[in-house]
Amino acid sequence: MRRYLPVQISLALLLATLLACGGASRGATDNSPRREPGAVAVQPAVTQGPATGRSTPLPPPATFTPVPAPDTATPAPPVEPAEPPAPPAQPAATTPPQPTPTPKPAAFSVNTPVPTSPPVAENLPTDYDAGQAVRQYAGAALGIEVEVLAAGGREGQVTLPPSAQAEVDAAVRLAGVTYAALLREGAASVSLGAGSISGDLSADIQDASLGAFSLLRDGRLPANPDEALNLVRSTFPGVSHLTFTRQEASAGAGPLAGGGAQGYVFSAHTEQSEVDVKSGQAKVVAVGALAGVTPAGVNRVNVFVVLGKGALAGSIQ
Repeated sequence: MRRYLPVQISLALLLATLLACGGASRGATDNSPRREPGAVAVQPAVTQGPATGRSTPLPPPATFTPVPAPDTATPAPPVEPAEPPAPPAQPAATTPPQPTPTPKPAAFSVNTPVPTSPPVAENLPTDYDAGQAVRQYAGAALGIEVEVLAAGGREGQVTLPPSAQAEVDAAVRLAGVTYAALLREGAASVSLGAGSISGDLSADIQDASLGAFSLLRDGRLPANPDEALNLVRSTFPGVSHLTFTRQEASAGAGPLAGGGAQGYVFSAHTEQSEVDVKSGQAKVVAVGALAGVTPAGVNRVNVFVVLGKGALAGSIQ
């Protein structure tokens, strides 16, 4: 029994120590400050000395307050974007902006001058053969063949009434060139070109010409206008298709005149379709004519015609 006595004493001391520690712990708990919700108390470890019945007092527990988590229930208001700054005021444009030209390669070159006047052709012809011009006009415009005895500036004098002679003179002033010719049976003059000749005799006859021909015929003066007009048409077939109107005749003139006797004078103005001698296409050509019969001596008459074409047709009134 004595052998177990020290053990019982040790157990009693241990029990007393545990009771003492439990009361101290309850007092410390009652006297400790109130912890806020969410605070965590960290208790230090209890150290015990050797089994002598003594205990080491514990330090007060440390309190840690956790940082509250952000409230995600209510979203933060959106941040409004800042308004862009107002653009600077532009100065009033006085002229519209011009596009910047695209540069061309150095080898690219365009040089197209705008002509300010018709080109001047060099070495233009200034003359035709006078005899050839008279013969060709007689065949193309009047439908006859003539024998030219001499041709030039003053080789023949055409016998015409004064009114017809005035119109021939007007055409001479407008034409590029005028030729006179002495014929076996009369005289002729041919004016060509409107201010100048083109170098193409056939084209000038069609486009700008005026021919005056007077031919002597045996016989008395026709008794009436119809006989006189038939004589004109048979003498110059090239004008037989024209519609003539009789005009008042005046006294004859020139060396072949009939000493002042009256005659017959007719006029015609029209436009006719011809084949263009240059292009071969049909074209319209203006035509004006004076024709008639005047006395030329005993049993002789002078049958004449003045025919203008193209630009010179307006000389015939």
